[in-house]
Amino acid sequence: MDSSSGLSSRSSAPKHDRNQWASLIGGAIALITLTLPPLIITHYSANNALDTLLEVSTEKPSD
Repeated sequence: MDSSSGLSSRSSAPKHDRNQWASLIGGAIALITLTLPPLIITHYSANNALDTLLEVSTEKPSD
């Protein structure tokens, strides 16, 4: 009986470590998933808006 209780205590420790790593990795993936796409969209939409404004302002009106 002692050997089975010792085995169960050893097998529970790696699961706890795995759960911590899984939580950290999952949290990192969630953070990247929620922040990276809006940052990329903002970057490219800001560049496109600036390019559009520069094109419009550099064109000379036709008389």
